Amino acid sequence: MKMLKSKKINSLQLLFSTLPQSKVITIFIWTGLIPLAIILSYAILHSLMVLCAIVVSAVCAILFFRPEWGLYLLIGLVPFQLFPMAFFSSDYSWSIAQLLVKFLFVVTVFRIIQSRKFCFPHSSLNVWILLFTFVSISSTVNTSDLREHIKGTIPKVIDLFLLYFVVSYLVDTKKKLQIVVNIFLVVSFLVTSLGILQIFGKIEILERYLQSDMVSLFVGPGYAEIRTEMMLSGIEKDRFKDVVSLFVNHSDYGGFLLYSFPLALGLFVTEKKSKIKFFYGSLAFLFGMNILFSLARSAWLGLFAIAVFFAIVAFRHNVRFIVLLFCAIIGIISCVWFMEVSYHSFLPSSIQERFQSTVLQGERSNSFQIRLGWWLESIQLVFRTPLTVLFGTTILFKTHNLYIQTLLLFGSLGLFTLFCILLSALHKLYKSFRSSNDSYLQGISFGACAGLIGLIVHSLLWNDLYYVPSNDMLFAVFLGLATVLPTLSGHQEISNGNIRHYNQTSSINNINSYQFMNGIIISLALIIAMLANIAVIFFEFSPFDIFSYAALLVIILLVFIETGAKAKISTNRGA
Repeated sequence: MKMLKSKKINSLQLLFSTLPQSKVITIFIWTGLIPLAIILSYAILHSLMVLCAIVVSAVCAILFFRPEWGLYLLIGLVPFQLFPMAFFSSDYSWSIAQLLVKFLFVVTVFRIIQSRKFCFPHSSLNVWILLFTFVSISSTVNTSDLREHIKGTIPKVIDLFLLYFVVSYLVDTKKKLQIVVNIFLVVSFLVTSLGILQIFGKIEILERYLQSDMVSLFVGPGYAEIRTEMMLSGIEKDRFKDVVSLFVNHSDYGGFLLYSFPLALGLFVTEKKSKIKFFYGSLAFLFGMNILFSLARSAWLGLFAIAVFFAIVAFRHNVRFIVLLFCAIIGIISCVWFMEVSYHSFLPSSIQERFQSTVLQGERSNSFQIRLGWWLESIQLVFRTPLTVLFGTTILFKTHNLYIQTLLLFGSLGLFTLFCILLSALHKLYKSFRSSNDSYLQGISFGACAGLIGLIVHSLLWNDLYYVPSNDMLFAVFLGLATVLPTLSGHQEISNGNIRHYNQTSSINNINSYQFMNGIIISLALIIAMLANIAVIFFEFSPFDIFSYAALLVIILLVFIETGAKAKISTNRGA
C-alpha cells in the first residue's frame, strides 16, 4: 500500500510538473477555465471577498507548482510600492510583495524536503547573513520597548534575507536568470519613462491633482513633497490617499536607478550582437540620465563610483575600443551639458536650481554640516555604554547614512557583519565576472558588482536599506545573484539551447540521518505553530511576525544540515 501511495503521489507530481510545459493546455487554462470559474463564482455568490479568495487560491495553486513565476511577479512589483495597502487592520500594513515572499519561502522549503537535496548553493554569504540576523536579534538587550522592536525592526531584516534564500534556490538556470533580469529592465524602463515625461512635460502636481478625481501617480518628487504642497494649499487630508508616489524621496529614486543602470551597462559592454547591444546601450543611457535628473546628490556620487569601476575594469580587461569611445562621448556630453546648465532654458528649473545650489552657492557644505551633526550625535548615543557599542540602541533617529544607522541599531557587531556581507558579495561577483566564459553571465556579474559598489557609495549620504521596501528587495535579489552567478559560471552544460548548472553540493540521499533531520523539521514546525497561536492570543503578536522567526529557524536548520552533510560526504570520500 505504501508503494502504491508513493507511486500515485509521484504520478500527480509528474502530471502537474509537465502541465505548464504544454502551450496549448496552458493557453486554454489561462484564457478559458480560470476566467470562466471566476466570473461564474462572482455571479452566483455576489461577494467580492469570495471573488478575492478564489483569485488568491488559483494564484497560490499555480505558484505552488511553478514558484519561479511568483519570483517573476515579485520582481515586477518591486518598483510599484504596494506596501501602504492595509489588508487586515489599521495597526498593520502588509504588502502583497511581503506576503508573496513568505509564500515562496514555504514552497521552497517544501520542495527541499520532498526532493531530498541541499537547500541552497554552498556560499559564505549564508553564514554572514545568519550572523547579521543573530546580531539584529541580540540588539534587543538594550531596547526600552522589547515588544515594538521584535515586531518592527527584526522582521524587516528577516524578510529581507528570506528573499535572498528564495532567489538563491529558485534561480538555478540561465534561462530563469534571463527572465528575472529582463522583467526588471522592462519595469525600470517604464518607471524611468514616466519620470522623463513628468520632468520635461513640466507637470504641475496640484493642477493635475485638482483637475481629476482619479488617483494620481508620480515617480517624483515623491509623496512627502506632494503631501507638503497639498497641506500648504489647504487640500483636505482625506484626499492624500488619492496620491500615489513610487518613491518617497529623490534619493530613493536615485538608489533604485543605481541597480538598473549598471545591469544595462554590463550587458551593453559584453553583448556581441549589434542590435541587442544598441538596445542595452539605449537603456543604460536612459537610466544614467534619470540618475542625473533624480536630483539626488547621493545617487550622483554612486554614478561616479560606477564610472570609476567601469574605467578600471576596462583598463584591466579587453573591452572593445568602440564601446569605450561611445561611453566617453556620452560622459563628456553629459558633463558639458550640466556644467553649462544655466544657459539652457529648456532644462527643468528644478534641475538647474539643484545643480546651482549644490555646486555654485555652497549648499553642499551646509548640507554636509547638518548631516555631520546627525552622525556625531548618533555615535555619541552608541558609545554611552559597552553594551550599546556591541549591540547598539533602538532609538529611532534617522542618520541619512546606512553604516551609522546600522551602528546605531545593531552596534559594532552589526556593522562588522554588514561589511562582511558586502565584501563577500563583491568578491563573488567580481570573481564570476573574471572566470565566466558566457558573455551574458559576464555582463550580469559586472552589472551586479557595479550596482553594489554604487550602493556602497550612495549609502554614505543616504539610508534606504531599512526604510525603502523596493530598494530592500533589490538588495536581497542582488545578494542572491552573488550566490547564483558563480555557480552558473563555474559549472555549465549546454542542453537543448539552455545552460543548466551542476549544483556545487551533492545529494543528501547518502546520509543516513536524513529521516531524523526531516522529523526534526516537521516537529519544529508543529512546535512553532503552537507557540505562534499562544503568542497571538496572549501577546497580540501578528502571525506574520511569528512566521518570520519560524522561517529563520528553518533556514538555520537547513543550512546546518547542508554544512554537516557536506562535511560527512567529504570525509567519506577522503576515507
